[in-house]
Amino acid sequence: MSGTVTLPWDRGDVEGSIGDRLLAVAALHGDRTAVRGAAGYLTYRSLVDAARRVARGISEAPGSVGDPVALVFDHDTSVIVAILGALLAGRPYVALDPAVPAARHRHVLVDLGPSVILAERHHAHLAAEFGADSVGMVEFESSLALDPLESSLDQGPDSVAGVFYTSGTTGQPKGVIRTHRTILHRTMLDSVPGAFGPDDTFSLLYSTSFGTSVNDMFSALLNGGTLAVRDVKGSGVGSMVDWLADEPITVLHAPVALMRRLIDVMDPGRQYPRLRMVIPSGRMYRSDVTRLFDHLPDEAVVISRYASTETSLVCRMAIGRNVDLEDGVVPIGQPVGDRHVTIERPNGQLAETGEVGEIVVSSRFMFPGYWDDAARTAA
Repeated sequence: MSGTVTLPWDRGDVEGSIGDRLLAVAALHGDRTAVRGAAGYLTYRSLVDAARRVARGISEAPGSVGDPVALVFDHDTSVIVAILGALLAGRPYVALDPAVPAARHRHVLVDLGPSVILAERHHAHLAAEFGADSVGMVEFESSLALDPLESSLDQGPDSVAGVFYTSGTTGQPKGVIRTHRTILHRTMLDSVPGAFGPDDTFSLLYSTSFGTSVNDMFSALLNGGTLAVRDVKGSGVGSMVDWLADEPITVLHAPVALMRRLIDVMDPGRQYPRLRMVIPSGRMYRSDVTRLFDHLPDEAVVISRYASTETSLVCRMAIGRNVDLEDGVVPIGQPVGDRHVTIERPNGQLAETGEVGEIVVSSRFMFPGYWDDAARTAA
């Protein structure tokens, strides 16, 4: 990084709120670009102003502080404004991807019981399709014309910030709770010591309905960086080859499968001198790392890690160009701070080195439970 002023982190920051940290960053970097996408860009000052207007619209809708807000948005800059508006209004958010079948959203809305749906104008009709006729509606574009909510209503560190529903492959989708504390702690882990800052541009390729999107969003916005939102489904993988350089992206987070497809369409000699960190999600092999480094500068690192929706980040390893990896699957590294990890047998005893067992993770910074489901939380 070039030495641009960065707002430092300390452990006390995780005992605040996302809104507190965002407003402090915006005060320091008001004129810098906060988010950029197909619809244009917003500076930190304009992002906060728009989010406060949306917060006004939400606060005047049915419900009260702590009641969830369902969001129906395309994958672009507006959904970032909506998420921050919900948080500044003291409401946890749940993003509903318009491209996902309506049946899933009906289940989510029944389980969640939101007091209001916030939607872009061209998606307003989906509320009825999702079976939410009795839920209050706020139109995003209309809320931008309201006066800003000057005093944010976001709550303390234990307050729910977002709910992220699992895929439902083993049953009905479950709503995983993320509090302000868990999100801030994860962002601090990724950011300290000085890993991210205002000179970074982060990709946001994942739908905001996925819990992993939180890492990209707030690693950028709570460190004064730029969040570059890209709809890969709509724009295609091939267009990413130039997009990475044009932004230019410095921190790229994408599924391993997408990363492989991206490398396949790159010219063999194409270099990305600003791309200093690549974070593939999923099982990665030595060959994947080797192919990535063909396009990266010497000082770049590839991050191997293990995380889940419930545990958030568990283990991590930074791989430099000269790290000697064995053939096969890349290791996931060591446990990160404030995570206690053991491998246990079915009877609860610790497994021996090399023995297959269950990964057991404990931390006060993991998810506190499933939305409105005490039985599953206790299981």
